[in-house]
Amino acid sequence: MNVLSILTAIFISISIVLLGYTSYWYIAAEKIKNQVTELQQKQILENREFIYTKMTIKGFPLKFETVFENPKLKILNSDLEINTNKLIFSLRPWDYSTITITPKNRTSALLTKGEVKENYSALLGSGIIKIRLENGLFKIFDVTISNLELSSPFSQEAITLSQLSAYVDVSGIEDYSGLENKTVKSYLNIENVGIPDNFGIEMGRYVEYFQLSASIFGKISNGNIKNITQNWRDSGGTIEIDDLQGRWGPLELNANGTLALDSKMRPLASLTSSVVGYGDMIDALIMSNAIPFGDAFLAKVAFNMLAEEEKDGGPRVLRNVPLTIQDGLLSVGPMEVGEIKPLHFY
Repeated sequence: MNVLSILTAIFISISIVLLGYTSYWYIAAEKIKNQVTELQQKQILENREFIYTKMTIKGFPLKFETVFENPKLKILNSDLEINTNKLIFSLRPWDYSTITITPKNRTSALLTKGEVKENYSALLGSGIIKIRLENGLFKIFDVTISNLELSSPFSQEAITLSQLSAYVDVSGIEDYSGLENKTVKSYLNIENVGIPDNFGIEMGRYVEYFQLSASIFGKISNGNIKNITQNWRDSGGTIEIDDLQGRWGPLELNANGTLALDSKMRPLASLTSSVVGYGDMIDALIMSNAIPFGDAFLAKVAFNMLAEEEKDGGPRVLRNVPLTIQDGLLSVGPMEVGEIKPLHFY
């Protein structure tokens, strides 16, 4: 076989592969369109309506990028309507297990209560949501958002944050076999949260950071949120907080422990916490009239009795202090701080 014949055979083989792949891509793109139509029909059956002005699929040859222009989701039985100017879903042609969602710019929500309309909006600098699927079921949610502004009718200024990262693994829900296994694993990190309307301004304009790492144990069933929560409680469900950290001005918190619900749907808690700057926090609450002066004075005296002095002369620290909720009462060490009401579902 001469060189020309070899090159011709290679050219024909490559052409067949490219033609086959191109056909596959466009057939798969058409299938995605059909699946979106089926999804719309299913949403209507579940009292939800998903509409948009235009849908396009692009990204050939390396990805399927489904772009929805002006998508809107209506929750028909709750008078809730959510819309944005653009939403992009992406996945690789050779890997359908990971979906990447990119929201654009502003997202708005309208909640109607009788004749009252409540408008909420989120202005996003950048963001990406990754969803991992197994056998068509959601397993892992991974969210990263930057430069977010949240506006609501309840404050004149927007809540701002520079960075939000969240990771939730729900694979244990389908694989549930007992209380010894984690049903849900989660992680949350928020940085530089801007507090609106001078709320707690004595503590500082920004919450520097808030971090939470927690796992849920117990059976999570289907149904509305009330039934899901009750069934989870009845199965012996608990929330294990591996790490809770935060810093707001002089206040710094570090805690871990266990949460649950009692028979009256009141939170149960057994946590161990360390707190720096509690005195400044109490002073700030007094300045903002959040608590009466007499209660604040007694709280500061009690905390001072529990706190330890730092060797470097810094502020006293509540170190490894038990924080409990039992029978609807919140206690810090031996001191009862306040009443915790049962959960309510509307």
